[in-house]
Amino acid sequence: MATGTKQTTENLVKVLDALVATPHWRKAMMCIRASERTAFEWRAQCIKAMKEKDTSSIFWIEWRGTWDWWANHAGRARTENIILHEAAIRDQSLNGIEEPVFGPDQKPIYREDPRFIGRNDDYVREVLGMADFEDVTPWHRLEHDAAGNPVQLTKRTQIPAPLRLRVLEQDRRYIERKEIDTHVTGEIVTAKPLQRLPGEERPDVARLRALAALPADKRREEMGASGVPLNAHGQRTVSAGTLPPEPRPVPRPSYARPMPNLDTAGTGRGEPPPGGFKVR
Repeated sequence: MATGTKQTTENLVKVLDALVATPHWRKAMMCIRASERTAFEWRAQCIKAMKEKDTSSIFWIEWRGTWDWWANHAGRARTENIILHEAAIRDQSLNGIEEPVFGPDQKPIYREDPRFIGRNDDYVREVLGMADFEDVTPWHRLEHDAAGNPVQLTKRTQIPAPLRLRVLEQDRRYIERKEIDTHVTGEIVTAKPLQRLPGEERPDVARLRALAALPADKRREEMGASGVPLNAHGQRTVSAGTLPPEPRPVPRPSYARPMPNLDTAGTGRGEPPPGGFKVR
């Protein structure tokens, strides 16, 4: 197996420790110079050994004082990463984010040594133990770390207020609550069901059902009704919608003399006759 040389208990533990610091499998596997594909192959082998309950497998290891399968340890490592992520967000919400400072030319700006601020060159030579003939350069006035490298200037910026509020809302005491008092006054009116008039007979339900089952012409014959509207004298009436349309007026013929050199639309395009038109 190609991954057998890297499949050791020490490497498995290194990957678990890396998963606590980073949530990305590829970055976690870089600590042992392996690929992300190797991690998923190990996980598949671990799950197979877990189903077979083969505790002699290399994936049954001890991590953080607990014996368990490597895949289960990886899940706990990701949980610890979430806890670290939450702690980092809380720290940024409380103390801000420290960012390096760059100049207009995007070059880093270094921090000045507070001992030499406002001091002359002689004082700098005396503190640093320099000779009198040595020049004091801006390099000597900078603050240096233990390795002798200049310390870059940083600044702290606060995260936006809505993000800080989201962090605080993990505690239910900071969850926004709104109380809306609604007081409605009014009357509820219900319509009474239809009632028969005094002296009105009850309808014959059986006869109504029998009439509904008949065809339209039979139903009208049984009820003595007419298929067309009738007036009080029993004469047929015609509604306004069924009247025939009124005839359109015939346009009067025009006896005007037609104009020469005009097109059919009468727009006057064309050339007039020589000498123009003769007016009579």
